Amino acid sequence: MSKVKGRFLIHLDGKRLKSKNPPSLDAGLTLVETMIVVCILALIVAVALPNFLRAREEASAKLCVAKLRQMETAKERWAWSSGAGLATEVYMSDLVSDFIKIAPVCPSEGEYTLGTVSENPTCSIGTNDSEDLFDDHELPY
Repeated sequence: MSKVKGRFLIHLDGKRLKSKNPPSLDAGLTLVETMIVVCILALIVAVALPNFLRAREEASAKLCVAKLRQMETAKERWAWSSGAGLATEVYMSDLVSDFIKIAPVCPSEGEYTLGTVSENPTCSIGTNDSEDLFDDHELPY
């Protein structure tokens, strides 16, 4: 013989066995609780997403500036070793393999221009027409 007590089946010898009935509906979340969780998650995403995008743009700009510095150093080394004057035009083919392993590529898909020995190399993205300095693709000096 057995008695039913709550969700358990109790045998006369004192052992408890789980009932085969489905769990009660009180165990889940209500619609209001679910909506509150969704709203909190949406708020967190709304606050964090712009910061992640800004960090990505800033990282791309810093990598571009690092590549511009690398090209500037390679130009100076090329000019020193070849005896070129300050007005001599420098091309990427002059620098690749001897002074730079591979031709640098802008992470934001800009185009690099080397110019003359006396000029700084430039990126076609430049200052992005924004007042923020964090996303500029040009050498600071």
